[in-house]
Amino acid sequence: MFFIHQYKNGYANKTIPEIIQEMFSYIDGFTISLKKDDLVNMGKVLCFRDKGLFARKYPGIGFRLKERQILTYGNDSYGGMSGRDLMAAVAGLYEVIKKPYRHTVYLDMDVFFYGCDRKPDDFAVVGFTLELIQDYGIRAFESGTFAWEWDKKSPEERQKIPNLVRFAVPRHVLSSEHIDYTVAAIKALYNRRHTIPNVRIARGKDIRLRHFQCGMKPMPCN
Repeated sequence: MFFIHQYKNGYANKTIPEIIQEMFSYIDGFTISLKKDDLVNMGKVLCFRDKGLFARKYPGIGFRLKERQILTYGNDSYGGMSGRDLMAAVAGLYEVIKKPYRHTVYLDMDVFFYGCDRKPDDFAVVGFTLELIQDYGIRAFESGTFAWEWDKKSPEERQKIPNLVRFAVPRHVLSSEHIDYTVAAIKALYNRRHTIPNVRIARGKDIRLRHFQCGMKPMPCN
């Protein structure tokens, strides 16, 4: 949504809610994780447009889904989610569409490791994230050659793979001191970037979504 506002022609003067409203005008249904996208401890939503394609193709499906929900989960106003979480979900839906909330920082790891003679399949960026959480308690996400499976891609596909680390910045949680601490940690690792270990895949190289569940082993630099 923010990228559309920032980069797509004709949308610079539109608000995030206006962009969302237009996006939803093109769809017949959607699902959302309230825990991941809505600042709530738990919950998810599955929605279909009234009299939309899904409803027309399967007449009465709304009633059957409602019955299933009541039997296995609970009614709309009670059940698996507490009243507190339902109210938090309402507030969260308004909060997460505000422009200041949409904030992520990316670190260009090609620049970070410049001069270190690291190969793409050394997965040194994973080593960086391991050192970052081990030494400083900061969790980041590698969005580079490992996550995008560089070792399993064609030469043409490899050219399109970025080499980044993503830092999510929840503005309700982090203070300026948190940001300063993170910058200092990254600077400290940069100063000893030649010692950051490469990483090899110890198990699960070919499983689906391997960046969530495969085993990794740091390989200390000589």
